[in-house]
Amino acid sequence: MKHLYGTWRKKYPEAHMKELMWMASQAITVPDWEKAMNQIKAYDANAWKDLDRLNHVAWTRSTFKLNTKCDLQVNNMCEAFNKAILEYKDKPIISFLEGIQFYIISRIVKLRTMIMRYEGTIYPKIQ
Repeated sequence: MKHLYGTWRKKYPEAHMKELMWMASQAITVPDWEKAMNQIKAYDANAWKDLDRLNHVAWTRSTFKLNTKCDLQVNNMCEAFNKAILEYKDKPIISFLEGIQFYIISRIVKLRTMIMRYEGTIYPKIQ
């Protein structure tokens, strides 16, 4: 959506148009999306035509499938781990493994310290 808006704002640079477009893209239900699109149509009919020509499935949340098969979360975890061990990658294998061990232990201690300070209602087994 960010890339789509980058192209679209060249033709419709007004701040209100940005708000309307993002409202349409973030609409969760089809009636909410239609309401947002009608607001765009009332504000600028040409902008509405340009958006209506686009494939709705590609840019509005209201038409996203619920059974998406995206591995984004797994990919984000891999990217975060790769960034964390970046400083150890050029070391010999033993130093590399010790670096990973240090990173993991430090992370566990940090998270454990954080959860011990938490004063909410989390079950002890989850803690």
